[in-house]
Amino acid sequence: MEDKKIHILLVEDDEVDVMNVRRAFKKNNIVNPLYLAANGLEALHILRQESKTEPTSNEDRDKVEAYNLNVAGYILKPVTFSNFVEVMATLNKYWMLSEIP
Repeated sequence: MEDKKIHILLVEDDEVDVMNVRRAFKKNNIVNPLYLAANGLEALHILRQESKTEPTSNEDRDKVEAYNLNVAGYILKPVTFSNFVEVMATLNKYWMLSEIP
């Protein structure tokens, strides 16, 4: 059977925010594989699975390039942890619907 689980790439340089993501995943029983990148260059490296990387940013052209590498979307992190948990719960529902064969 083909693995339909959605893999998640978190681009975050703040260790506290990474811990908050993991806590939000746990609180919402999200078991999707989570990959970490400290910055956009590392994220592109992971997406490309190669050693060559290019500069990245919040510019539209960089977002388009990421989408071309099969990124499903960008999410800006909310300010509070409770709002973040709410966002993660919504995403989990979306992922569950996307995983239906």
